[in-house]
Amino acid sequence: MKKIFSILMVAFAMTAMVACNDDNNSNNNGGNNGGGTPDPGTEQMDALAETEWSYSEGDELMLDPYRYVDVILGKHHSIVYGDNNHLSEPAVRVSAYGTYTYDEATGTGTATLKDQDDDHTLGTATFTVNGEEMEFSFNGETFSMRKVEY
Repeated sequence: MKKIFSILMVAFAMTAMVACNDDNNSNNNGGNNGGGTPDPGTEQMDALAETEWSYSEGDELMLDPYRYVDVILGKHHSIVYGDNNHLSEPAVRVSAYGTYTYDEATGTGTATLKDQDDDHTLGTATFTVNGEEMEFSFNGETFSMRKVEY
């Protein structure tokens, strides 16, 4: 039950961030900010926009002990990162957001992450994408993630 609640909270947070971002961009005359210059947000899409990647370890039913790490890459280079680690005692949960850059030619990227609760910077993550797989490194750990298909 704890795991389901955690997943739902990350999903709600991502939905709220995307919804707020879409509202702010929908009132700028179709990508024009009124000054004759295109909205820079409309030019910041890449192959990873609107994808989700996950890593899981432990109990498949997400009962203790388990660990679930999730990365959601949104429009305009936004990122949401969640780590629910119930393999450690006590359980550790990290919920972060930020921005990322991605070089499609090399399949590599970086992300700057901030704590979702108090906005302090948590650090920089690096990642490499190869098809449906992503190697995501953050805070000294590397996760082999799979793309989530809906």
